[in-house]
Amino acid sequence: MVIKGSSHCDFSRLAADTQPDILPNGIISNLIPRLFAIQDHGFLPGDFPLSSSSSAAKLPAGLQLRCWEARDPENYFSAEQCAVYRTRKVERERARAECLRLLDAMDDVEKLELLQGEKGDEKEKVTKELVRVC
Repeated sequence: MVIKGSSHCDFSRLAADTQPDILPNGIISNLIPRLFAIQDHGFLPGDFPLSSSSSAAKLPAGLQLRCWEARDPENYFSAEQCAVYRTRKVERERARAECLRLLDAMDDVEKLELLQGEKGDEKEKVTKELVRVC
């Protein structure tokens, strides 16, 4: 606490103010979507031509990559932090493009097996490679 007419801190009052400031969950829940947006950089159901089937609608967690990203990073971060933010975002976008390129190289059977999580020796290698790249 600052004493009127003084720039010094009243430490005796700080000790008495032990009750933390608590924001209600409703305020935080409303604030998050205004400041951040969730971005999908992994596979999406629409990336699979079999998306009309029920198995394609349920992507394995290992094929998904969701990130919360600041809506206006320039308003909240320094120029250096914004540069890091942009670099990481570009890396995620490139990884997604590479994953889509690998997915396009698969035939429909391999894609379905990837979605169903079936693993054979070769299928396991492909799945691990896709997850590693993404």
